[in-house]
Amino acid sequence: MKLKNKVIAVLNQDYFYSVISKLVGVLLALVYSAFYTRYLGAALKGDAAIISNYISLISSFTALGMYQAYPYYRKKGEDIFYPFINNMTTLYALMTVFSLLLIAVLPVSANLKFAICLVPVQSFIRHINYVVMIETPRRRNTASMVIAAQEIVVVVFFYFFTQATYVHLLLILLLQNLFNLAVSWSNLKVILKKLRFDLSQVKRYATFGILPMVTLILMTLNYRVDILMLEDLFHTPKASIGIYSVGVALGEKIWLVPDALKDILMSHLANGSDKQETAKVTRMSLLVVVFMLVCLIVLGKPFILLLYGEEYAGAYEILVIMLIGVVGMVFYKMIYAFNVVNGKRVINLVFLGAAAVLNIIGNYFLIPLGGIAAAAWASVISYIVCGLAFLIYFCRTEKIRVGDMLFIKKSDIASFRQLFR
Repeated sequence: MKLKNKVIAVLNQDYFYSVISKLVGVLLALVYSAFYTRYLGAALKGDAAIISNYISLISSFTALGMYQAYPYYRKKGEDIFYPFINNMTTLYALMTVFSLLLIAVLPVSANLKFAICLVPVQSFIRHINYVVMIETPRRRNTASMVIAAQEIVVVVFFYFFTQATYVHLLLILLLQNLFNLAVSWSNLKVILKKLRFDLSQVKRYATFGILPMVTLILMTLNYRVDILMLEDLFHTPKASIGIYSVGVALGEKIWLVPDALKDILMSHLANGSDKQETAKVTRMSLLVVVFMLVCLIVLGKPFILLLYGEEYAGAYEILVIMLIGVVGMVFYKMIYAFNVVNGKRVINLVFLGAAAVLNIIGNYFLIPLGGIAAAAWASVISYIVCGLAFLIYFCRTEKIRVGDMLFIKKSDIASFRQLFR
């Protein structure tokens, strides 16, 4: 009974539960990616990466930054939950109809047309998840594991019972988004008896969201511009893009740790926590990330061969390069969350804008010289510069020592031990 109570006490800690759920999510995602990547092959994996990046970039526009209005007005004491959900549901239902009409007349590639169809769904899911993250972050983490599990079921079915074609790829992506939408909606625990669209409220959210929208666009460019430039500007073979996307995706798995802590941090900040908690969470996240980084550098190559096969052996070089920039992303993610909740939106915009421009320029000049490896280096340079800019700004404005952001303290260890007493 005593052991049971200890386990319950540990799981009741928001940060601990969030990290554990994200780690489980990583394991599930790796199982999924092994089947998914082997099933598609490098060329179709390139198509999948291109579609995903189109969706990310376009949805950063259609989201209008409105989701970031939610924690701001909530912190001010406004009862925003029901009207916000109602307005977003109506808005993206209308946008879905518009997107279906749009692809009927646009003379663009099949990849881009399919991406346009899924953009309203992705934008709506983004708003739902943001609300859930603020209200009940634990519920969102649990949902992430559920979504990862159902994605495995879908792709395993296709792996064993179908032969990979472009149509099968589109069907997998469609099913994933519909399941994601269903699970995300169920997390709201709300029933809309009647859809209402309050234009004045939406304008208010959008007005607040202008800077966050531009910030999100810049953030997405910083993450995704490499693949889009490889495809659209330099016409890189899709098989090479597929290999590149595997290396990038594995590197991004490490981001899930700071992402998990960032989600809880933002919820706590919206409810009154301060800069000291931001510093504590940053240095604890950094410790875990460095440990995972070393493990991936040492074990990454045999891991890729085991998981994805010889066809993707070239992804290891991309992975190692991308890992160099991960540390910078820890500072960016934590301090970005602090700035959002505290209304420091302009500085987020400035730093992310500079990083995106640096990334685009780097890709433009480096890709012709070194192909996909050069694209990875361009991203890494922008990540490091971005992270350092956020770190220096936060330490100077909040009067926090750089060492307090980097190194674990005795009090952190004591807090961790307290969980198991």
